[in-house]
Amino acid sequence: MDAQIWQIVGAFLTSLGGASIIILGVVSWLGRIWANSIVLRIGSQQQKELEKLQTEHIKELEIFRIEAAERRDAFNSMMTIMSASFAQSHTEILNAVKMTWEKAVEFRENCYKHLTVLAFMTPNEIENLPHNRISESLPSSETYEFTKGMDKIIKEVERQRPLVGEQVWMIFGVYTAFLGRLVTKMMHENIDGQFYYWTKDMDGAPDDFLFDGVRKVLSQGELDIILSGEVFNSHHRIVKALELKLLAEMNELVFGRKLVNMSFDEQLRISEFLRPASRTVDKNYPLHKASSPKHKKK
Repeated sequence: MDAQIWQIVGAFLTSLGGASIIILGVVSWLGRIWANSIVLRIGSQQQKELEKLQTEHIKELEIFRIEAAERRDAFNSMMTIMSASFAQSHTEILNAVKMTWEKAVEFRENCYKHLTVLAFMTPNEIENLPHNRISESLPSSETYEFTKGMDKIIKEVERQRPLVGEQVWMIFGVYTAFLGRLVTKMMHENIDGQFYYWTKDMDGAPDDFLFDGVRKVLSQGELDIILSGEVFNSHHRIVKALELKLLAEMNELVFGRKLVNMSFDEQLRISEFLRPASRTVDKNYPLHKASSPKHKKK
């Protein structure tokens, strides 16, 4: 089929003779003109579109630069405000932590005035010595006055609760509840005329309520370590253990991490070693001697 077409075309050109050469030249010339025209038209159109895109991109880039500058300025302003706020809030946290610790120490010292006998007396001595020999060593403050003073300390710390956080507040609550219950029992037992060791309630039964509170902070394993030591001052070791937990949380608040890598047992041993001399056993204390007439109640 293709061969026939070319034969027809060839026959047509042959019939035209020399004119065919002219026709081919004209057609070729017109083809070049049309091709150049098409190329120029397409090139011009593409150039216009390119310029249009370039203009749009320049506008978009300028808008982006303006927005970026505004965002950068806003970010810098925000960071400045945040830095100032962080510095101020961190200072407030430091003050709150400092105040909480000071109040914890104040609470402990006020309670220890009523718990002196626990530092150097065995459970058997506390429960079987004549009532007056123990009673004479206790402060004369009323239960109401003591409770009122302790409540004041707790309320002062509670105001710092948003700054010190729930964990510190919880440990502080367990700490004060433990000491407060020991003192309250001692006061009521003094009135009832029968003292019991601190691990017992006011009826002489195991004080499960006391230890249930402590277990919110100390594990059973940690309690076993504490209670497996000497009988003397075992309540004090629990107090120190709670203080270690409280300090660990405070360190994390202030420094962002706990500063002690020792085990609980090691920390407890060191705290016992560094215990103030005022807490050591005084062998000349009246309770270790036969009571003299001046110590007896009239």
